[in-house]
Amino acid sequence: MMVFSKVFPNGSDSLFSYYPDNHGKSISFYFASPFYSLESKIGCAVLEAKAIEIGSNPLQFTSIEYIPYPLRVNKLTVETLSPILFNLSDADIGGNIRDGLIDKCISLGIKVKADDCDFKIEVLEDFNSIEKNTFEGVLRLTGSRFLLDTALKTGIGEKNCHGYGMVKILENSEN
Repeated sequence: MMVFSKVFPNGSDSLFSYYPDNHGKSISFYFASPFYSLESKIGCAVLEAKAIEIGSNPLQFTSIEYIPYPLRVNKLTVETLSPILFNLSDADIGGNIRDGLIDKCISLGIKVKADDCDFKIEVLEDFNSIEKNTFEGVLRLTGSRFLLDTALKTGIGEKNCHGYGMVKILENSEN
């Protein structure tokens, strides 16, 4: 179980357009997983390979950085690093996202208690995603630290292992 971001040029939030010689630009790519060993193995494999090909274009890796996020709060302001995919016919998107997070916990073998099920989602800024049934923007997530941690490590919404639903923390606070 993992989630990953779009590819960004360093110092920019727009989607990176790849050029064969890369014009000297460096890029950022993010991934997360509730399994530290998976994160570690992917990082080691990437550094060992030194490069991958996207189409017929080589992409060289120069470094990998682990970004820890100690979660001691119950309110986060987050920005999407990849679109959040959801079913627009659902009347209660926040409730369905919460239920999806609980399902992820159960599939990981984690017992979920009733007090761990508090979760609310509020749109602060909408970047007008062009993909159907997706959202990109800034959200405020409020709820149990347990579900917030699961959201950060596994993604929000559907098809996270296909590159949907990764977020980064902009601000965190206690209620």
